[in-house]
Amino acid sequence: MGDAVMAFFGSPLEVRDHQRQTCQCAQDMIQRLEKLNFSGKLPAGITIKIGIGLHTGEAIVGNLGSSEFADYTVIGDAVNLASRIEELNKRYATTIIISEDTYQYVKDDYLFRELDTVRVKGKEEAKRIYEMMLENSSVNKRLVERYEEALQLYRDKQWDAAITCLQQILDDIGDDGPSQRLIKECDKLLALPLDENWDAITTLDEK
Repeated sequence: MGDAVMAFFGSPLEVRDHQRQTCQCAQDMIQRLEKLNFSGKLPAGITIKIGIGLHTGEAIVGNLGSSEFADYTVIGDAVNLASRIEELNKRYATTIIISEDTYQYVKDDYLFRELDTVRVKGKEEAKRIYEMMLENSSVNKRLVERYEEALQLYRDKQWDAAITCLQQILDDIGDDGPSQRLIKECDKLLALPLDENWDAITTLDEK
């Protein structure tokens, strides 16, 4: 288990298209990591995996600390949310997740899959989250279409139909973390009495 690393764009110099640049940076990181994993330079049996979370928002930036030690860094709710989003890669078995706040700026530049609507601990507002697909291929486009069809069925409380759609995805591609997770969620809901107030929002208890 490695340490978390944070990067921020837009300070000390303004970056007008920082949302797009963060996505490009994330994509480049994963591509270079894949090359390293297949380069033969790592010890036998070792593969490095990382998760990346992207969020756009206001934050406090500057030299923070004391007269003895200060660090040029960034703090605030936006930073905390970006950290929570990064951690969600473990839950959804993904590599890059972005918030709806970033998605609105870059939705036409890359291929994304809407994953879920989440509410983090301590926050009332729920946020939609998206997976950034590593390749804008016809296979991935079809995957996005079918998964989002299943996601809508899930939100419409048609859980049996959602499972059928998700299972077709798994039959076709063999493995897909978000589909496997959503099947488990549907199974849980089918095993419980119908809750008319159910809202399809995943509430995260972890801080």
